[in-house]
Amino acid sequence: MNQEQQFTKQLLIRYFTYTVAILGSLATLPFLLRARGLALFQENGPIEWLQFSILIATSLMLTYGAIVEKPMRGLFSVLGAICSIAAMRELDNILDKAIPVLGWRAPGLVILGVIVFMVYHHRHTLFDQINFFVKTAPFGILWTGCVLVVLLAQLLGHGHFLEAVMGDDYSHRYKRVIEEIFELFGYIIILISAIEAIAFDSAMRRKAALTAAKLQTAENEQELVQIH
Repeated sequence: MNQEQQFTKQLLIRYFTYTVAILGSLATLPFLLRARGLALFQENGPIEWLQFSILIATSLMLTYGAIVEKPMRGLFSVLGAICSIAAMRELDNILDKAIPVLGWRAPGLVILGVIVFMVYHHRHTLFDQINFFVKTAPFGILWTGCVLVVLLAQLLGHGHFLEAVMGDDYSHRYKRVIEEIFELFGYIIILISAIEAIAFDSAMRRKAALTAAKLQTAENEQELVQIH
């Protein structure tokens, strides 16, 4: 099995795993709802903590990517820090009580300062990293997750929109359930995009190293032929 076939095989295995995980999560929700009711989606409830955990996992994954994938260090660092701010936002109710001044915005502003520093530090290479990333499949996955979280979760979870659609059947609880579910699966997809971004960049680096090794071998063989 050559390198391209190995890459395709690993990619298909990962996507199969993602699909099973998402379907498993969807299948589990009805059982959890029957056991916990709508309390599952309350402020600081299990779903919100799960969202926080996914965002932290994504941030850690991107931080790991920034360490091991030097050519993408700037972009991965910035994206990881943005995920950290989103994680702080998910626990806004707790942080607002724990931090009297600014609440969750206090650690958020600190992380924002770190982002500004990283953008400045990688200013000479960051655009090239972005230019490369937007042409890859992981960017499309990231974009899909952001659409779910930023657009669909807010639009479909918007009270006025649901009132117009549901009429007398509308309940404020529906708004929170819909919004939290879209955010949850949006965050899962963003985590998948982080995994795929690191895997893709790693595969490209190994492919480049293998190509360079083959070229070096060919040059050495040519030199030997010339000597003889």
